[in-house]
Amino acid sequence: MEDNFKLICLPVGVTAKEEFLEEAGSLPFDRAMVVTSSLSLVREAREHQVNAANFDYLCHEILRQCGVEQLVQISRKTQEIIVGSILEEMLREGGLEYYKVLVNKTGYVKAMTSLMGQLGRSGSTVEEVEMAMEHWEGRPEQYSVKDRETAAVYRRYREYLKEHNIYDVEGLYRLVAVKLSERETPLQWEKLYFLGFYHFDALELEVIRELRRLCSVTVALPYEPDRPEIYGAGITSFGVLGALGRIDRRTDEPDRPEALKHLLMGLREPGFPRTAAEGQIAIWQVKDRESEIRLVLRDIKERIRQGEKAERMAVVVRRLEDYSGFRRLCDEYGIPVNLAQQADLVASPLFQYVTALLQCRMGGGRSRVEACVRFLTLPLQQLLLEVDCDCIRRQADQIGRAHV
Repeated sequence: MEDNFKLICLPVGVTAKEEFLEEAGSLPFDRAMVVTSSLSLVREAREHQVNAANFDYLCHEILRQCGVEQLVQISRKTQEIIVGSILEEMLREGGLEYYKVLVNKTGYVKAMTSLMGQLGRSGSTVEEVEMAMEHWEGRPEQYSVKDRETAAVYRRYREYLKEHNIYDVEGLYRLVAVKLSERETPLQWEKLYFLGFYHFDALELEVIRELRRLCSVTVALPYEPDRPEIYGAGITSFGVLGALGRIDRRTDEPDRPEALKHLLMGLREPGFPRTAAEGQIAIWQVKDRESEIRLVLRDIKERIRQGEKAERMAVVVRRLEDYSGFRRLCDEYGIPVNLAQQADLVASPLFQYVTALLQCRMGGGRSRVEACVRFLTLPLQQLLLEVDCDCIRRQADQIGRAHV
């Protein structure tokens, strides 16, 4: 089985993309797949006539090949609604002591839903989560109630999904691992390549472990054992994957200017000596995000005029949603960009209307009253139903002052 698995460890700044695309492209389209972490890599692979998809698509395709056709996967928003209803139910039952003051706080349900996902992706069963919460070594005593309630919410959440035969992403991955472990015949692929990931969670690792029984699997993972300060997030993935088969450690690095080599070697090393930037690294200071985008795009535009290809340049941001006007400004500057035209759903009046309506059904007391006032004073109420929003605001203010 070790011959069916290979882990390629890459130094920083090195990719196995060309190698994987060439190998996968040498096989019939449906006999190999490159599983990637980003839509841009999927597009590039398909431009080379190579079958490519993300991890979620791979899981759905595995279930299809295993004969699982009817499966209901819920969205993140649905998860939040389920978690919110569970918290309300437990609050009514008196089952919340630590969390009762937080249930109606803005953002709490979203945070708890995220925690449910993290517990699910750990690969632990409900019983294991309960055991870990109950016997958390070194945990301060004042958090014991919080831990028990967290485990109780997680149990209710998993039981709800099971009762209604629906799946969140974590449940989907768990089901895939089970179906693969039960399968004896090969899948349709001869080879699977995993590209663009810097680490895998417990459920993804379990899927990969089971896949190697049924086809050849090659994983490219950025990892250098002697640089834990850079690759801390990938240590567990390296340990698990390294035990599955052969390890191919790559040491060759591409030619780079000395300043870039120095930067890569000194990442997260406070005492690393300084060196001249030699025109390879520039630091710009701007007053706001739009000025930042325009400065970058002017520089890119000038480089394109000088003959550089747009596809050889990349703009990296911490949070893409903070740069919602990026695509529009690229069009304004006439710069081709590999980014879908997006509209901010949260800014949509219809989305705000539906969200406000749902919030009226959640929580209780003052927070519920405030949600109802927000719903009744939305601009769409006046536009569609001719509601006097100003009158409602005045009445709400008077009631609020009367109860201060």
